Amino acid sequence: MQSIHKVGNYMFDSERLIFYRSNLDSKMIEHINDCNMKYDRTKIDYFFENNDFCNLNAKKKFPTHGVICLTNNCQLRCNYCNHSSVESDNCNLSPDKAIVFVKFLIKNSLMKKVVAESNKGIKLVFTGGGEPTYDWSLFVNVVTSVVDLCNRNNVELELTLSTNGILNDSQRDFIGKTFHEVMISFDGLPHIHDKNRFSEKYKNASAITEKTIEYMRKFNISVHLRTTLWQEDLKYLNDMANYIYSKYDFIDSWIMFPPYNRGRAAKISKQDHYEENEYNYFEYHLKLVKFIEENFENNKIVALLYGINSHVYNESFCGSHSISNPALLPNGDITTCMDLSKDLPIIGYVSDASVEMSEDYCDSIMKMSKIKYYECKDCIAYPFCTGGCPIKFIADLDNEVKTSSWECKMITNYWEHVFSRILEGEICFDWYTEKIVLPQHENIHVYKMKKVGTTD
Repeated sequence: MQSIHKVGNYMFDSERLIFYRSNLDSKMIEHINDCNMKYDRTKIDYFFENNDFCNLNAKKKFPTHGVICLTNNCQLRCNYCNHSSVESDNCNLSPDKAIVFVKFLIKNSLMKKVVAESNKGIKLVFTGGGEPTYDWSLFVNVVTSVVDLCNRNNVELELTLSTNGILNDSQRDFIGKTFHEVMISFDGLPHIHDKNRFSEKYKNASAITEKTIEYMRKFNISVHLRTTLWQEDLKYLNDMANYIYSKYDFIDSWIMFPPYNRGRAAKISKQDHYEENEYNYFEYHLKLVKFIEENFENNKIVALLYGINSHVYNESFCGSHSISNPALLPNGDITTCMDLSKDLPIIGYVSDASVEMSEDYCDSIMKMSKIKYYECKDCIAYPFCTGGCPIKFIADLDNEVKTSSWECKMITNYWEHVFSRILEGEICFDWYTEKIVLPQHENIHVYKMKKVGTTD
């Protein structure tokens, strides 16, 4: 069914991503539709209507990207930690299992090179419910073995690390010389960072983390800062921008988002924190973007709240159903997403000798995606957020504090703002409109919504 929404004096066709004047008659609208390729939503309908996600086959997937979680331990006790990580978990990933997992990705890469003539290598992200560098000897052992393995097989390797930055200079040096990309958690200002990210041993963790950030300046790698924002800290956003962009002008992006409603965050969140007048993330974000653009050349900022997954029209927000980025857990299990706090969809496991993928697994994440598809498909924001991250809706089922509806409202506000700006001829968050010339109707105002850097 065609989904049409009113935006000012225009109607927005969310399937074709076109705007036309609201006063056009039905015959002209039909002509406009005939002249513009319609997105075939039936494949999405078919995808959700013909899958209950209870009997999926992981053996038919051949991923070349993966996530490795070495440990659930962490030096810090961050007050919003999804996994409530501490230092008492004895389950660390076996280096042998990590290598078997990487061999599996390499095999898939080499197969695709032959079958699809693809020269793409493999990509690995080291992250976790804990801190991947916590057990440093384990970290070095696995990373160096992976690099050696890919070199011996002549397979290109791209390494990414997500870290809390609690490192010494020799550790920083190893990371800077080995990894292609690093994301460092830093909460904008030292006093806010130390309020959120602390432990008995590291009461001033910000000083160590900032030294790690500065150390990365000397390497030719991508550096991203990740900030988690409690509602009471939004008023410091301009101060954070001043601090970060004045000290770290070399960073590639500053990524920010509110706490997920899981783990420690769920225990201390309050419902009234998410009332619009207290936590209007969208309004603060707009002001921050304007402030950064006016004051700094480096204005690379990413807000993960808005569910901007890619260009447009995804079958699902996440890659759970396609197993495009499987995660290896410390116990050797493989899951489609390690952010789910319980009932993880386990799609296989790694022994010391082989990867065993399941022929029959149940994906609770995609079940929620299916529910959100039917609830959200006629929303004005659906073509872009595609229902949002299913993990957040799953978390709301078990928590007294509900955050997903608040976030949906912010997402809708975001896209309505984008629409209003681009219809005034501006470029807004890399989106713009391009006039469509209709045969014999050159004076009719019809515009196609497009994104900078895309050709469709």
